[in-house]
Amino acid sequence: MKPFALCSSRVCTPDGVRPAAVLIRGETIESIEDPKSLDPDIDRFEYGDFVISPGVIDTHVHVNEPGTNWEGFESATKAAAAGGVTTIVDMPLNGLPVTTDVAALEKKRAVARGRCWVDVGFYGGLIPGNSDDIPELIQKGVLGIKTFLCHSGLEQFPNASEDDLRLALPILGKQKIPLLVHAELVNPNWPQPSEGNTDYAAYVNSRPDEWELRAIELLIRLCKEFETPIHIVHLATQKALPMLVEARNEGLPITVETCPHYLYFASERIPDGETRCKCAPPIRSELNRSMLCGALGEGVIDTIGSDHSPCPAEIKFCELGDLNLAWGGISGLQLTLPVVWTAGLQMGWQPNDLAKWLSENPAKLIGYDSSKGKIAAGFDADIVVWNPDAVFKVDADELLHRHKISAYDGQLLQGVVHQTFVRGKPVFETGVVARQPIGNLLNPNSRDEPYDSSAADLETLEKLRFVWNLGVPKKESAAKSKISTYLNHLSHEDAWPELNRCCASPTWIQRVLDASPFEDDSMLIDTATEIWKELDRESKLEAFAAHPRIGDVESLQAKFADTSDWAAAEQAGAGSASTDTIQRLAELNHVYIEKFGYIFIVSATGKSAQEMLSILESRLPNDPETELQIASNEQLKITLLRLGKLNS
Repeated sequence: MKPFALCSSRVCTPDGVRPAAVLIRGETIESIEDPKSLDPDIDRFEYGDFVISPGVIDTHVHVNEPGTNWEGFESATKAAAAGGVTTIVDMPLNGLPVTTDVAALEKKRAVARGRCWVDVGFYGGLIPGNSDDIPELIQKGVLGIKTFLCHSGLEQFPNASEDDLRLALPILGKQKIPLLVHAELVNPNWPQPSEGNTDYAAYVNSRPDEWELRAIELLIRLCKEFETPIHIVHLATQKALPMLVEARNEGLPITVETCPHYLYFASERIPDGETRCKCAPPIRSELNRSMLCGALGEGVIDTIGSDHSPCPAEIKFCELGDLNLAWGGISGLQLTLPVVWTAGLQMGWQPNDLAKWLSENPAKLIGYDSSKGKIAAGFDADIVVWNPDAVFKVDADELLHRHKISAYDGQLLQGVVHQTFVRGKPVFETGVVARQPIGNLLNPNSRDEPYDSSAADLETLEKLRFVWNLGVPKKESAAKSKISTYLNHLSHEDAWPELNRCCASPTWIQRVLDASPFEDDSMLIDTATEIWKELDRESKLEAFAAHPRIGDVESLQAKFADTSDWAAAEQAGAGSASTDTIQRLAELNHVYIEKFGYIFIVSATGKSAQEMLSILESRLPNDPETELQIASNEQLKITLLRLGKLNS
């Protein structure tokens, strides 16, 4: 089978983010190569400085099938593919029957078979009285056992007691299978909000931090006694962090998950009656959010799972705003990557951080760390290609999970998934999902059940492959902001300085104005792109000259005053750079100008100074014609991103 290569200046490898070519043969990553030394006979597909990451592994998804219309394997896995998620693990509830015995597991597998767009694994469930079913569930290939320490919301899945845990933990410990725990121990005497409550603060107070703390204290004690792997799901309170640090220092096999909504939202900013944000444990304060983010960076929290918990609109009671009646769950499977990236921008997180929390550590949790979760030779070619610079506004109606309800509806997020590969096969590309499923059902005790390749829509898959050619997706950056309407209402005299902030080529500006008015943002983006591509060298150099040198932040307020706010934000990654890095940037900027006759141009948004330095070093050996084309593409990215900021 002929290999092909995916190339980018930012590939998340186990050795760090660096320029690389990911060589794929069949379903597997064959090697990581230097793009400059790649065999010229190999098909190579260039992604510029888009990030190439290992596919997201979401180990906390409620598919709720069979037995309900809340979600389904088809809709859930399509949403996963569109979000760069290449593997999901299904929780044992809320489908019916719940997965607490082998008969229920086989029913679930039968429903999922041939209907999954990404790879899917399964958990079993622990409830009172089913500890004898656990060994057979493990033998049949579940990846973990999930239990609740409080009422789950389903009568079919009652919570376990300490006695139930003591029966199950020795079984799980022998097999090294993790126990996943919803960690809240309820105080039945705790005051609850009055009927019809719409006060979000009252809902938060109804499930206090102490409930999580009591549960985690119990789990640490049992983990110490049985030495069985325990995974705390959806940690919501920062108050538990000190005891978790202590447990980690003792070497206990206890791991921790949090969720995107706990990293992104804060209770102070959630309006009363916003039932879409109801979940358990609840979203807590801004301080709490910040501390959870910090705990990820310090390694106290291991994984991030969506806890995708959808339901029909009628039981979210959005119009009533009744937080007592509303089902508690957030639908976020498709948005995990951009939500976490957006939350982490202010924390200085880098793409490799996300790869660790969203891919590498989740693979370890489910026992697939030798085949999934890394971009490395011998691993499944589960890959997401994404643009860390692009900004978009969430429209719940466009999400692919079944019921179009989302706490993120209307939020501006950064980071757009461009392409998703599952075991080397493209399953999603810029708004298009493959027509036929290609996902395997995971079973570590036997060969993973493969999809039927004869049933795959191979023509569609081929059409999906690699329409990218180092340009910018024409409609990706418009972000539905109606910039065209804003520009159409300006006189040419007033529109000139606005466009000049985006691209300082007078020829480009005049030709864009001559092409106005624009029917919509797509037309504006298409026109701006085509005009830029048609410009001569001198016109492009005029645009290049309007940028400060990378890392030269002192000049922003002088020569580049008109765009200083944008340029400073775009180069924010240089603000925390070491003196050595800034000095090296300055030296190589000078070398670059001497060689090519213009400053080094790169779309800097979301990049650290070290990443920009690596890109600069990789581009210095280019011949003048190649480098001008690359610089031109970078300027186009900057232009389109800045067009999206007009009137904002």
